[in-house]
Amino acid sequence: MDLEFKNKFLLRVFLLIIAWNLGTGNCFAQHCNIIYVTPGGASSGAAGSISVPASLPYAFTLVNSANSRLWLSAGNYTISNALQMISGVSMEGGFDPLTWKKTNSQQTVIFRDSTHVDTVPSRIVAVECSNISNFSIHDITIIVNDASGNSVSTYGIHIAKCSSYDI
Repeated sequence: MDLEFKNKFLLRVFLLIIAWNLGTGNCFAQHCNIIYVTPGGASSGAAGSISVPASLPYAFTLVNSANSRLWLSAGNYTISNALQMISGVSMEGGFDPLTWKKTNSQQTVIFRDSTHVDTVPSRIVAVECSNISNFSIHDITIIVNDASGNSVSTYGIHIAKCSSYDI
């Protein structure tokens, strides 16, 4: 009888641990609040893990209170629309896409092409930071294509009405 009781107890503990991990994990095979991003990453579905990194635009849709750190692997990211930075998010580049350790031998570059010009005001923005706080952007090179036409401004990072940020 004692052996049966111990087995039932261990089974309950095991099921409790599984249930707790499913209920509070709030992520899919991610580590400690990190969404992994690569230039050729997934643009839909369960992504953002080491085994299935997300694309840069899709990574921003995966951000929540449990997953607020974007780790961008080294490589070139081309975007056609501004990335809307989010309060509480850290975006950090310079990670080796195989080991996910920081590297100085390769760069993380975001290239904003000149399509989709904002009209009011007329501008091209790579990363838009408006009315947010507690965010950071590190170890990323941002290049914005030349604007075509008159009176079109270009911004790598446009910051308006923000506080407590680190770039």
